[in-house]
Amino acid sequence: MVTLNFEKKNGHILLKMNDLNLLIDTGSPVSIANNHIRFLNKTYNTLRSMMGTNVETLSNLSGFKIDALIGNDILSNYKFRIRWNECCIDFGDDLPDGRIVQKMTNLMGIIFPVNIDGEGTLAIFDTGAFISYISEDKVADRTPIETREDFYPVIGKFTTPIYKVPLTIDGNNIISMDFGTLPGVLKMMHGMIMSVTKTKAVIGTQLLEVYNCTIDWKKNKISWD
Repeated sequence: MVTLNFEKKNGHILLKMNDLNLLIDTGSPVSIANNHIRFLNKTYNTLRSMMGTNVETLSNLSGFKIDALIGNDILSNYKFRIRWNECCIDFGDDLPDGRIVQKMTNLMGIIFPVNIDGEGTLAIFDTGAFISYISEDKVADRTPIETREDFYPVIGKFTTPIYKVPLTIDGNNIISMDFGTLPGVLKMMHGMIMSVTKTKAVIGTQLLEVYNCTIDWKKNKISWD
């Protein structure tokens, strides 16, 4: 097992490796950098950009330097556990599963079962998101508590209303999660993804404040403790 420390930057996971700032993003299918990346003693090829987004774009929008975005094309080679509150990521096939073990699928992202506001559904787990997002129909009768700013590389910065919605992954521990709703073009883009994957939400790093998360790609398992 290898344990690496990371820095929390505006709700994101920033791993320092080989003097580079690596953004760990389970919401991205690909990795982006200006050159190939050395990650855990293995060299990986990356894309220089995707849909017009490169590391310079990501750095400008996030407000901190990003040398590479590490997506699922690299992350899927490892079993790993994110310990958010301790700012650590453990890598290794010998990692034990967490107390709550769930089946996950890797279809356009990591998809896992959740219960949102009393309804069982599926969600996408995205460590590249510091704000979680939910289908508008799930908050149609709710009043937002505030408005926050976020960004998406294709459209830049935007604001979203924030709603408090109860969520549980084990049927017992109910978490009051903050959810936004996506505007315009993003709503259309993600609406298609959520329709294909039958998901109702994108869950970001807020859930990691409550649970450590272990992802086992080989066995298609995600677990929490």
